[in-house]
Amino acid sequence: MQEILPRLDVETIVCRVRELLTQRRLWRGDGLYSRSFEERFAALCKRRFGALTGNGSQALEAAVDALDALPGDEIIVPAFAFIAVAASVLQRGLVPVPVDVEETTFNLDATRIAAAASERTRAIIVAHFAGCPCEMHAILAAANSRDLPLIEDGAQAHFAKYGESTVGSFGLASCFSFQAAKTITSGEGGILLTDDERVIRRTRAFINYGRDPDDCGYDHRFLSSNARLPEIAVALLLDQLDCALDDNETRMRSYQDLAETLQRIPELQLQQSTQSKSTHAHSLIPVLLPAWMSRSQRDALVDSLKRQRWPVRAGYPLLTQTGIVRSARARGLISADQESRIEEADRQVAVARRLAGSLVVFNHSILYRKPDELAGLAEHLQRFIGEQRASESALCLS
Repeated sequence: MQEILPRLDVETIVCRVRELLTQRRLWRGDGLYSRSFEERFAALCKRRFGALTGNGSQALEAAVDALDALPGDEIIVPAFAFIAVAASVLQRGLVPVPVDVEETTFNLDATRIAAAASERTRAIIVAHFAGCPCEMHAILAAANSRDLPLIEDGAQAHFAKYGESTVGSFGLASCFSFQAAKTITSGEGGILLTDDERVIRRTRAFINYGRDPDDCGYDHRFLSSNARLPEIAVALLLDQLDCALDDNETRMRSYQDLAETLQRIPELQLQQSTQSKSTHAHSLIPVLLPAWMSRSQRDALVDSLKRQRWPVRAGYPLLTQTGIVRSARARGLISADQESRIEEADRQVAVARRLAGSLVVFNHSILYRKPDELAGLAEHLQRFIGEQRASESALCLS
């Protein structure tokens, strides 16, 4: 967020916030900016409708809610993704079935969907990890062959493109996040996009305690909660749309220089799009370490980078390496058999397991740093790997 905000017109934002305060129009019910932002963001993603939410997770929850799936129904999810994807499924009493990811894009592998599907499969969720578009043609073909709705998680892929199509323009619904680490941010926030009038009405009710979107009274049609985004947050978002595409280009140029340097380190693997015309958003920079390095060595590298103030984390854990499946079972959201179904699927995700143990992920803010700083990062990685390799060799000789 610190890299985004200095490029904004602060005076314009202050004027907008002052107007909200002066007119006491702080929530979306009588707000000044929400509907304008929803329309603009939806148009940029080639969608008819948009509905802002309190965060990206709530957008995913609204999308899953709109499926009208029954408890125990299954949703195919990528085995390597932020926990919000699986959590949005479990919280509705549904079963997330993790499917392995590709070795190149680190995204859902379309060739594995058919084997993972069952008679209870009701939808597929894809996540464009780090801003790299999924192989949408293959995934859509797999979904259409079973008449399964598709939900896009574009939280890390604002205005990325798959060929000529914008990420967020595919399937039943698409979801984005405006959390502080994202390339467009209000600290927290999210949006659901769709072309389906039923879905947008359901979503507008979902974010407002199940109320009929045409009536702000107390006619609550179904169980839901408050997922509205405050108008002050939207005031911060509006101007970022004006520079978002240019920012994507800036990060792309910087990444190309960084990747050229990192590729000189033979044991590192970078994320690669297999669609030549795709445009990567580079909201994250994933770097896969050598297979011989242990998880503890990976974690030691992350700690050393953090000490030098690099914004870096380890890769996501597998679903069953977290406590959320166990928690869902304890709360009665899923059965013991359904928990076993998730565990069995998670045992078959070799690529995702490798990523969970060997990936380091940098925030996009490094792409705004000076070239000499990025060269220093590459030197740090090469030196650390060399030291670990020497240590491994010494152990083998002793």
